[in-house]
Amino acid sequence: MNISSIKAIFLYEYFLIKNRPERLLFTFFWPLMNLFIWGYASNFLSRNDSFRIGPLLIGAIILWSFISSAQYEISGPFSEKISRFQLRNFLIASMSEFDYLTALTILGLFKSLLSFLFLVLIGYSLFAFNIFNIGLILFFLIFNLYFFGWILGLFLSSLMLMFGTRISFLNAPLAGLLMPFSCVFYPREILPPLLKFFSWFLPPSYIFEGLRNILFEGNIGAGQIIIPTALNILFFIITVFFFSFMFKLSLKKGRLAKI
Repeated sequence: MNISSIKAIFLYEYFLIKNRPERLLFTFFWPLMNLFIWGYASNFLSRNDSFRIGPLLIGAIILWSFISSAQYEISGPFSEKISRFQLRNFLIASMSEFDYLTALTILGLFKSLLSFLFLVLIGYSLFAFNIFNIGLILFFLIFNLYFFGWILGLFLSSLMLMFGTRISFLNAPLAGLLMPFSCVFYPREILPPLLKFFSWFLPPSYIFEGLRNILFEGNIGAGQIIIPTALNILFFIITVFFFSFMFKLSLKKGRLAKI
């Protein structure tokens, strides 16, 4: 055993973490997020023994896939183009940034639908859960979840215009960072006051509250339809302006020439 070699690796990892502290995200933050999610879910389920746990968990997991998939299908290809210095090739051509995003949106929606149908098929085959029993309101839930995921993807892409691939590590976990506050597996009242306040501003929290109402009461409240739609529209407007601002700022500072 070469102590000097081991020490060299330790020093390498130390300076790597010192320069990129976000690497600690997978060491501390994700275990904490898992503890939050399943801790609150267990707390909720232990108080409601009469609830059908299977449909709740399976339905929530299938619908959550729309957020994570939509976000990644926007920010993932964007990050790939930056890392391979291909983004400027698209922009040099007669293509605006919004043309590029429109193409990504259409492709992302197609991929997300394929992923959704695959999960629906597996859920029905293995667990006899048919999410289409929810009814036509399912398409409203899907639309709002995809819309929110798209907004997250555009927001992250906006940041990458300025900071490049340094923040590309958020491609995979960004949607998951919001999962504890989105009330995917448990109602909002389970959360402590600070987290509950934050959840009021997240459209998915209303969607998943509505999902539980549909599964266990057979209906969905008007607020669980209107509020997430209004929040998504507001966030969409803000994020589009933010993307346009970051694009122009990156262009002004010469960042686009480097990516």
